[in-house]
Amino acid sequence: MTNRQTLAVVMEKPQCLRLDRVGLSLPGEQDLLVDIGASGISTGTEKLLWSGRMPHFPGMGYPLIPGYESVGRVLEAGKASSRRPGDFVFVPGARCYPEVRSLFGGAAKTVVLPSHRALALDQQLGERAVLLALAATAHHALNLPHLEAPDLIIGHGVLGRLLARLCMLRGGPVPTVWERDPLRMPVTKGLAPGPKQSAPVAVSSNAWPEAPTSPAAPFSSSISAARSPVDYPVVQPEDDPRRDYRC
Repeated sequence: MTNRQTLAVVMEKPQCLRLDRVGLSLPGEQDLLVDIGASGISTGTEKLLWSGRMPHFPGMGYPLIPGYESVGRVLEAGKASSRRPGDFVFVPGARCYPEVRSLFGGAAKTVVLPSHRALALDQQLGERAVLLALAATAHHALNLPHLEAPDLIIGHGVLGRLLARLCMLRGGPVPTVWERDPLRMPVTKGLAPGPKQSAPVAVSSNAWPEAPTSPAAPFSSSISAARSPVDYPVVQPEDDPRRDYRC
């Protein structure tokens, strides 16, 4: 048992979520204690866990703590660790709760993890750094052998947006994106944004002290993903006259 505790998002069972204090493992000489500032929410894997439709796999079970797209600052670093207090790091999950399953463990106020699993990042990225895992997925998808730069991307969710931006950053052709959901359609450049859609990010009020506001609650849903202007066309499939995209 440990006398350390942290506030965490606990999925008690499908469709039952709560904030609760849970026991936290003591860090070892190669471990870090990280103050989590923001944690992304997977609308694939974690949505299946929330709905109860996730196929069983070893280690799965409830109650659990989700979160494998988290960022924060190192509070304590073991003397044999590779990071230092104050480092801004990406946390791809943590297994540090003696009494609760860590699937995937990053959605907590503080976590303990081996230092080699924490990736140091530029602190200027702030909460946007939770996109690292999805950005890596998009990057690897574009680097498949014999794959030409795509001229069509289906879906304007977070992954679709990252794919489109990476295509352009790599000097490829400007892709067209197909999307049916009105909330994912961008506004025209130069016009005011339309209704905002909540971003899949839980943000801790103590993540970055230099932030202009500091919510009183432990987590805030104030981060939003506006329907921002983009530099590529986003259209509904039936409105696109082109039908000769490469497969």
